[in-house]
Amino acid sequence: SLQVLQHNYRDLESKEKNAADFLRKVQAEAKQLKEHFSEPIEYLKKYRSLSEDVRTGLSDVICDKNEVLFIVSCSTSERLGAIWDYIKKALSDKARTEREICTLNEIFDYFFHIYNSSLSEPMYIRDNVDNGDSFDDDMHIRYPGSSTSGQISEVMLRGYHSKNTGKIIRPSLVRL
Repeated sequence: SLQVLQHNYRDLESKEKNAADFLRKVQAEAKQLKEHFSEPIEYLKKYRSLSEDVRTGLSDVICDKNEVLFIVSCSTSERLGAIWDYIKKALSDKARTEREICTLNEIFDYFFHIYNSSLSEPMYIRDNVDNGDSFDDDMHIRYPGSSTSGQISEVMLRGYHSKNTGKIIRPSLVRL
């Protein structure tokens, strides 16, 4: 009976080792998944924190059913442009809070990065415009109520252009 117990003990030790190895493997896979999905989870939470009105306004562009659909819903240049257009419109809407605009900008930046990263080479580049730069009608659009010329006092919404052609896709919205 001692030999049977020793054999059972070795069997249990082997099973415990196999279970511990399996647990380490599953934990490593879970860690990898968490690393891959932490950003989409964070940005989906930010998106869901926006007012119902904002989410309704973007419902034809952004799908918030889950993290995968959230990313996929903005995987085209047209959808990226639609988000930019919505933010531009929201900037003129007095009902939008600064927090909402900031969150929308963060979400746009995330999708911009995701879109460019999904390609073999980035397609778009964000405009490099700063406060104090001279206003240029070809590269910028004036925020309502701004003077017609002069120096930029605030970049309201950074635009972007084609990396290959230099063509402006969305000009930067600036206050003078």
